[in-house]
Amino acid sequence: MAKKDKKIRPSGLSGSAGIVASPPKIRKVSFSFKYFDHVREKEFALDGPDGLTAQRAIDILDRLRDLADFTALDLISNGSKSFRCHRVSWENTPFKRGFHWIDPEICTNCYQISISTSKGRLQGFFIDDVFYIVWLDLHHKVYPRK
Repeated sequence: MAKKDKKIRPSGLSGSAGIVASPPKIRKVSFSFKYFDHVREKEFALDGPDGLTAQRAIDILDRLRDLADFTALDLISNGSKSFRCHRVSWENTPFKRGFHWIDPEICTNCYQISISTSKGRLQGFFIDDVFYIVWLDLHHKVYPRK
């Protein structure tokens, strides 16, 4: 009787299922508070009468939820007035040193994203599809209104 050839199959697969390639997933933006700071610069303190109220916290979380429907590229390149997402040019702000305590190798793409016109902005930076929130700029201190 002739010997049957042994089939070679990738490890981890059982049965007769083949390998099906699927298109790469488009990754939506996510948010991290790993580098969040509300102490280093007094302008970004969250306590006090003009600090973070429960309603403001809800507004911020709602905004993060809505922004999570987009990719980082959507936010950066769209130019939408809704996002108001743009690079931060520290030399044009009162905070010339920017996020000086964060390794500059990590923190190279600093951006501002609007929470809403009157509710403030998120200051942080992108690494891939993650936006690291550093400051909640509730009172438009980085780029004061004109």
